[in-house]
Amino acid sequence: MRHSFRVIGAGVWGLAFSDYLIKKGCKVDIFCRDVSLSSNKLNKFKFHPSLLGYIKPISTLSDYNCNESINIIAVNSNGFSELFDTHEKYFDGLKKVVWLTKGLDHKTGKLFSEYLQEKYAKIELALLSGPSFAEDLYRGLDISISLASNSQRFSDQLYELISSKALQLRPTSHLQAIEIASCLKNITAILCGVSDNLFSENKSDLLIKIACNEVISMYCSLNNIHDNNLNDVIINSPGCIGDMNLTCKQEKSRNYQFGRLITDESLSISNALTDIGTAEGYECCKTLIEKSKVLKSTVARTLYNILSKPAKRSNYIQDLLQA
Repeated sequence: MRHSFRVIGAGVWGLAFSDYLIKKGCKVDIFCRDVSLSSNKLNKFKFHPSLLGYIKPISTLSDYNCNESINIIAVNSNGFSELFDTHEKYFDGLKKVVWLTKGLDHKTGKLFSEYLQEKYAKIELALLSGPSFAEDLYRGLDISISLASNSQRFSDQLYELISSKALQLRPTSHLQAIEIASCLKNITAILCGVSDNLFSENKSDLLIKIACNEVISMYCSLNNIHDNNLNDVIINSPGCIGDMNLTCKQEKSRNYQFGRLITDESLSISNALTDIGTAEGYECCKTLIEKSKVLKSTVARTLYNILSKPAKRSNYIQDLLQA
């Protein structure tokens, strides 16, 4: 029997992941706010036109039982908690959920896992995160990503249903560490873009090393644990060092591009965002500094200072590198 998935969010990642699942023989329904906009994305990114037949308006979610399929959330970070708050009738009694979204809840400053565990009792959670672009998945290129979950049973189920030779899943129980890494990698990518424009010597590797070490310190602080053995198992995972290297060193990364743009003193931050579109690292940086009561990040603080006082941006990066 074909397993059923509901992909909520029809951006490029939502469409690419849906296409992958359909090719694997899964039953897939895609839900989005605006079917016409999703149709435009199909054409723009050259998805097969038949994918349009799987797309439904998100207003019809309440017609379904949320636990009859595995829900995969593929909205951006700004829309994550709004999705669950707006569609409470559908998600009432949710038992398990997967998300592709990078970042954290911008309303509370909490990780998505914290938000979901407070909202739904005994929920099984999973995050898919790693060094990949949506077009790589759609084109069938070999990809290795982290499957981070708080449930061994759910992790095993997803591995069996989703993993393939092209999409290799690396299971880990350190869900919150991968969440933190998915947030910091976009912030670090902006810093790498800034530094590449400011310094003749490449600083990306050092910035990435600092960010990876901070993933460990933030994760341990959040969970009140002290275990040096975590360094290798977390940092070396696709969802940490793999994603850091891809996002911080690829010029097509929008966060990296945003970092390069904001070194132009004649260009305002708002205009740079208009040119780039969504820069998750910018949003995550503001949320971490302004709203999070638990997660403390020197990497985020450095970017926050640069955004607030751009005239001293090189000094802030030097301070971070020398700390």
